[in-house]
Amino acid sequence: MEQCNPCQTPMPTNEVLKLKNDEETVDASTYRSIVGSLMYLTNTRPNISNAVNIVAQFMHKPTRSHLSAVNRILRYLKGTTDLGLLYKHDDSSELHGYADSDWGSNLDDRKSTSGYIFMLGSKSIAWGVRKQPSVALSTTEAKYMALSSAGCECIWLRQILSEIKGKEEDAPTSILCDNTSAIFIAKNPITQRRSKHIDLRFHFIWDQIEKGVIDVTHCASEVQLANILTKALHRVRFADRAARSSQHLPPCSALLTAPASVHSHCLRTARSSQQLPPYSALVTATASMQHAPYNNNPHANSP
Repeated sequence: MEQCNPCQTPMPTNEVLKLKNDEETVDASTYRSIVGSLMYLTNTRPNISNAVNIVAQFMHKPTRSHLSAVNRILRYLKGTTDLGLLYKHDDSSELHGYADSDWGSNLDDRKSTSGYIFMLGSKSIAWGVRKQPSVALSTTEAKYMALSSAGCECIWLRQILSEIKGKEEDAPTSILCDNTSAIFIAKNPITQRRSKHIDLRFHFIWDQIEKGVIDVTHCASEVQLANILTKALHRVRFADRAARSSQHLPPCSALLTAPASVHSHCLRTARSSQQLPPYSALVTATASMQHAPYNNNPHANSP
């Protein structure tokens, strides 16, 4: 894969992976090693979180199609090695978040996936992707459960910011959602026919809105940032969401003429990333799984 063609997204929009299929299996130990490294990388690359979350569900018995999906993520990473998070001292300190979900996309159990991302000013500081514990009966229910998950993360972030600033956050933290029905349920703590079956733990967000800790706000789907964490997007929409959650780092040539403080920052960043295995190690591990009669032509799976 060292000579493979980079791709523009970590996952195609027309592919759905399944747990049970008749394909030939691959070495599970090596598969877990690669996916584990990718999971570590999601700490600084929120734009691959959804794809990694999906391939991580097949650790027990990975097949050729699962390995192909992992290779796709590696190909995307090869073409975006200069993409990362950049935090500036002049950014706003306002905390706000986005919450989203798909609906029943997992073909094995029909459970939905929740995703949230929180911004401090214009930069991502926390994000998460997880499969919901129960089957949602509608998109409204799925997105309501996603709001609850985001609310729990919001409380934790507010506590951290309060310790850093030395004072409590006065204004409620805004969480943006693109489903008006889910927002209505969150803001109206009255048991209704369409919401009475939802587990009580998801109604946690009721109390937080009532206390003025969280404010759920509607946003258009076109500006919903969290959908990069819950579904495979077309390259144009994916590039837009990735640009809003990450930023291109300066090239090495720019660092040569940068102030000493920049060199010091880059050195600290490099030291803090020593635990991450190099890309060449991932390529070598993947190549060891490619054996006859499987076609390991790096251009064979190009989109």
